[in-house]
Amino acid sequence: MFSFKLKTHKLNTNYSEPHFFILNKGNHSGKPMNDPCPNCFVCVCSSEEEKEMLYWLVMGLCQGRVFEQYLCGSVIPFIRINDVKKALNWLSFNHTAKLVQYKKKVLAIKKVQQAKNSILQQLQSLQSLQKVLVSDLMK
Repeated sequence: MFSFKLKTHKLNTNYSEPHFFILNKGNHSGKPMNDPCPNCFVCVCSSEEEKEMLYWLVMGLCQGRVFEQYLCGSVIPFIRINDVKKALNWLSFNHTAKLVQYKKKVLAIKKVQQAKNSILQQLQSLQSLQKVLVSDLMK
């Protein structure tokens, strides 16, 4: 069972414990982030390992569009802190029994994310090379 605290982030607050942020307003509500923004919750964890596991659990929930069922608001959608707590507590309780399998899946997800970031960086490099070649052609 995870022992985390989820609370509303206040600007200019520093956290000494391992933590990450969860976006709470907009179409990407529920997205985990490493850096804070004005509209986010902070998830304070008891260890770095728990932070990593919860971060990737929230990432999976976000990509699986689980948080969409909790969205409220007609103009700017938002998610309530109790709904996020409910989703995390339910999932962390159900995943505790399968902790070893879960750790392997989190590791695989992290590797996929690293590969994706590497490919995106290569694509950006190729695009800048293409711009240089085209501008050189026009001279």
